Amino acid sequence: MRVGIDVRCAYGRKTGVGYYTYHLLEALFRLDAHNEYLLFFNSLKERPEAIFQGENLSLVQPPFRLPNRVLHFFWRYLDFPAIERFIGPVEVFHSPNYQLIPTKSAATVITVYDLAFLKFPEVTMLTAKLHYARKIFDYVQGTDLVIAISENTKSDLLELTKITEDKISVIPGACDEKFRPIDDPHRLEEVKERYGIQNDYILFVGTIEPRKNLVRLLNAYHRIRDDIEAELLLVGTKGWRDREIYETYDQLRLSGRVKFLGYVPEQDLPYLYSGALFFVYPSIYEGFGLPPLEAISCGCPVISSRVSSLPEVLGEAAIYVDPEDEDQISEAILHLRGNPRERQRLSELGIAQAKKFSWEASAKMTLRVYEKARELKGSN
Repeated sequence: MRVGIDVRCAYGRKTGVGYYTYHLLEALFRLDAHNEYLLFFNSLKERPEAIFQGENLSLVQPPFRLPNRVLHFFWRYLDFPAIERFIGPVEVFHSPNYQLIPTKSAATVITVYDLAFLKFPEVTMLTAKLHYARKIFDYVQGTDLVIAISENTKSDLLELTKITEDKISVIPGACDEKFRPIDDPHRLEEVKERYGIQNDYILFVGTIEPRKNLVRLLNAYHRIRDDIEAELLLVGTKGWRDREIYETYDQLRLSGRVKFLGYVPEQDLPYLYSGALFFVYPSIYEGFGLPPLEAISCGCPVISSRVSSLPEVLGEAAIYVDPEDEDQISEAILHLRGNPRERQRLSELGIAQAKKFSWEASAKMTLRVYEKARELKGSN
């Protein structure tokens, strides 16, 4: 079987979609040395580094350099050119970033991460609302099969796009093997020193954007700042519409108690998770929720919103709160800070829960989706 995959999102600094795509494909290519994979990449820069290894892999670029925004315009609005013009004939083509790319004859698979642009447009980037809120219906109706990264995303697809259930396969994310409890005190101290961490701390990891509900988290922390001896560390790149978050930080005078660490390389995250008192994630909506899974994989207790996919990922290994209730968030933080036995209990539950997710299992499911797509196309 010849399979084409759009790998553009797997390059560069990885968040969300890029992280899922990179680790899923890495596991897939370790698993499958039989089928042939044509990896589509397009950039105005020089030929990219080969981040995937395998004798059955070929990284293919268009013969001419074209800005991706121009390609997207043709694909979105003109349904042209077919991907085979760039990568040659394939039996299946996988677009792992929502968009349905036109093909001549290949079966198509797209991955859908969440439908925040339909369910919570007020906390969604304008560009996503303008494009995906209009085109997602065409994409899921036009493709042969859809991969949803959680049961929650599958439910949202069935509710909001009216596609049939037999088109959807749920293939969850997982964590890289580096996310595990770290019991090397010397190395932990090295990482803490690098980021200027001197005290006990509570951790958040995620993009600094409205959907992560950080204004309420800052308010909740401020209410108990005199009752809790722990800093709040916010790890993640700046997102869109983040001004209110930083204004709240300034208005509450949280300097010295709350630190924005910015982007942290993936190799340092297991140390930050392992060294934290606990992890707090009051997000309004998640298609999957990778940072909480990383946290429990490292044995870090979690406070999480009871919304969307988060209970699906965390199971019983979390204290759940209403993300709109600042008092409830404050109470959960106080409770967990003062209860080491509860932190230990959640740590043990979390490590067990995290073992339910693996990239190898997700890669096997992805390969079955490709095989199903080819069979469906062949029977039509």
